[in-house]
Amino acid sequence: MERKYYCNDFDYNEYKNEIESSGSIQRFIDNEIKVNKTESESSESENWNIFYQKHKTGKFYKSRNYILYEFDKYFQALTSSSETGSTFILECGAGHGTTIYSLIDKLSDKIIFYATDYSDDALKILTENSLFDSSRVKVSQWDIIKPISILLPCPPKLIICIFTLSAIHPDFHYNCFKNMADILESGSVICFRDYGQYDFTQFKQKSFISQNLYRRFDNTLSFYFTIEYLESIIEKLKDELEIIEISYCTILSKNRSTNVDMKRIYLHSVIKKK
Repeated sequence: MERKYYCNDFDYNEYKNEIESSGSIQRFIDNEIKVNKTESESSESENWNIFYQKHKTGKFYKSRNYILYEFDKYFQALTSSSETGSTFILECGAGHGTTIYSLIDKLSDKIIFYATDYSDDALKILTENSLFDSSRVKVSQWDIIKPISILLPCPPKLIICIFTLSAIHPDFHYNCFKNMADILESGSVICFRDYGQYDFTQFKQKSFISQNLYRRFDNTLSFYFTIEYLESIIEKLKDELEIIEISYCTILSKNRSTNVDMKRIYLHSVIKKK
């Protein structure tokens, strides 16, 4: 049975109050590690290349079939569009192609995917997948913190940004949304999903950098979003973008080997180009 990762199994605010009143988050703050911004920017691509070299099979990530349900009406709008010709979806941080390969056989043949990532190794693995079809998936290297340098045939109707910005230092999150906004036409949307504050994995992190930001054991970054934080970023771009959906997605899961309950928290949002 596929777990419905687009559902809500517990109240986020109740859980947040429980965590903050218990003081269980304090141990991360007590061991704060300072990271230089420039060093963070220059090293992240190499850290992810090393990560993908170690996980070449792509089995590290599970299928993301739930994405179709999470953003159903936006994908269906593209499929049912009366426009002739191809419709383009661009993914930022495509990695192994986990999201694209969960969608490609469920959407119209007229939908073309542009897979972008700042790791060349990730994109190489994506093209080696048995489902790769060069007529429907175009691949280009792009570091989302920088203005896009890819020559697109036309603006994408939709941008997928799934578990991408959590791997980028928050100093650059504004740049990322600005760069996405710059390639969209009015009415197009960004489908966003990422880790939410107090997700189970946040309490497994060891190296605390700053509020909700950690460095994993493999040297990649992990940031945990709040609604207020994402709203503050989009507010700075209010002349270009507006949030039309935003909520926490809360999932109660169980680790079968340890019998431990895991409370997973994700931030869901749809952001529209004005």
